[in-house]
Amino acid sequence: MSSDLYRYIDEVASVGRTDDSVIKIVSAAEAIMALPVPSNVRRSRDLVVDVPIKIILSNSTAMPKRIARLVEGSKSKLIFEDEPGLIGLCLSGRRARPEIFVHKGLLDTMDNPEEIFEETFFHEYLHAAEGLKEAPLFGFVRTMPWSFRLQRELFNMDRRTNDETDLDEMFKDERTKKYVEYILGGADLQQNVSEMFAGVGVLLLRRIRTGGNVPRTGEEVYDLLAEHKITSNIMDYYEATRHGATRVDREAEKIWLTRAFHGVAARELVWDAMPAAFIRSARLYGCVV
Repeated sequence: MSSDLYRYIDEVASVGRTDDSVIKIVSAAEAIMALPVPSNVRRSRDLVVDVPIKIILSNSTAMPKRIARLVEGSKSKLIFEDEPGLIGLCLSGRRARPEIFVHKGLLDTMDNPEEIFEETFFHEYLHAAEGLKEAPLFGFVRTMPWSFRLQRELFNMDRRTNDETDLDEMFKDERTKKYVEYILGGADLQQNVSEMFAGVGVLLLRRIRTGGNVPRTGEEVYDLLAEHKITSNIMDYYEATRHGATRVDREAEKIWLTRAFHGVAARELVWDAMPAAFIRSARLYGCVV
């Protein structure tokens, strides 16, 4: 599939170059409006905070040395070692000037590289842009992201109910335990911005790309999640993927893991928040919803 976003970023002139990467500055509004067009809602460029995005693109299958050093020094190194490895990273944390890495050199060797490029870019953009606003006199500022506030509510709920999930019991392998800690508590490279929210955004992008409607009601959101075996019963996804009947989708897995980590009451908070998560990600996509 040909991607307008891939082509737009490819055509933007570089502002810097190293032996293993190219650096570009792209318009957030231009980039987001180049993503696939929804079939049931209109989009407005005015909904996209048009902040300049610094994007670092690898120029070969080798990881750029700067990114490799960051990953090597991260407590979350283990989660980046699964195939196909690290393909994108938000480097700006909670700062108001987005900086994104996309392992373009590696993506270009994969099947459907332009689709994966779109998903990787939008995933990292959600980390970088959630809570971003342009304020009179102050320019671009970053307020507390909704997903971070939700995370705090979940941890507080677990403390109040004394109902935390035992990681050793629920997640047997070390990689999954580390991954759960990363997506919930935040890591040095992500600065506490929820992976779950970015996963919701990628599921939304895929729905739009295949001609499906942007979900606008709770029922539509839960129907979409059910397509990925995510239901109000936390064990449905576990049973569907454990025996190989359903392929593990890493973006859907982030949503399931976020719920599975917490106690029963907090899991309900996550489930109830799903419609708001989709609506918020749709607005960052420029959708009028």
